[in-house]
Amino acid sequence: MVHPKSSRNSIDSIQGNALKIHITAPPVEGAANEAVVSFLAKTWRIPKKDVSLVQGLKSRHKVIFLPYDLDRVVELIEKALDTPHRGKR
Repeated sequence: MVHPKSSRNSIDSIQGNALKIHITAPPVEGAANEAVVSFLAKTWRIPKKDVSLVQGLKSRHKVIFLPYDLDRVVELIEKALDTPHRGKR
């Protein structure tokens, strides 16, 4: 779940089967979508082209595709939840 217009970019937690992501960009003209892709690529240190927004362009609930096996995706998520930029809310 993406929360646009937040005070900082952060991955907050896992809620159910979704990451709770805060993005500073507003939900206008795709700015928040682009910010999510850029933020995740930077956080995970992977190429931006590997982060694809495949569903939820106009929704807070988005589906991201990563061209990696499940073990790698789980590793990326766990690493992101352990990083210092993670928000505490």
